[in-house]
Amino acid sequence: MQQTTKYQFKLIEGSDDFSPKPLNDNVEKVEELFQDMAETVEAVQDAYTPDNKPYVIGSYEGTIGNANGTRTITLGFKPSFLIVCGNVTNGVGTSAGVSGYYVITGGNAYSEVLTLTDTGFTITQKENTMPMLTYSGRTYDYIAFR
Repeated sequence: MQQTTKYQFKLIEGSDDFSPKPLNDNVEKVEELFQDMAETVEAVQDAYTPDNKPYVIGSYEGTIGNANGTRTITLGFKPSFLIVCGNVTNGVGTSAGVSGYYVITGGNAYSEVLTLTDTGFTITQKENTMPMLTYSGRTYDYIAFR
């Protein structure tokens, strides 16, 4: 009796005597394949529950203003990649809207401003310098990847 190439289902040939066994064997194989697929889907669903996503989205309120200082954001893990976004002003106190995205990677690409820690990240503000990621009263958004 011949078989299919990929899953080795039994192929009934015209000269074969009719028997339900090859058909039953094929159905058993299909059932095993469906069971394997169901287990894979369940494992993927378990891996990406809301509590176990490969990233965290959040925000923080600026508290330092234009002075020297640091602010630490605790995530519970060291990000491999981080994006922080915030509003800047046009110099007279009115919002110019979202005008910049500041990115840090595992190599600390923006280590002057953002530094990855084992449990999150730290923002370092230097007086009268940009980017200003700690301005008092402003909300900053971030996405941190595990």
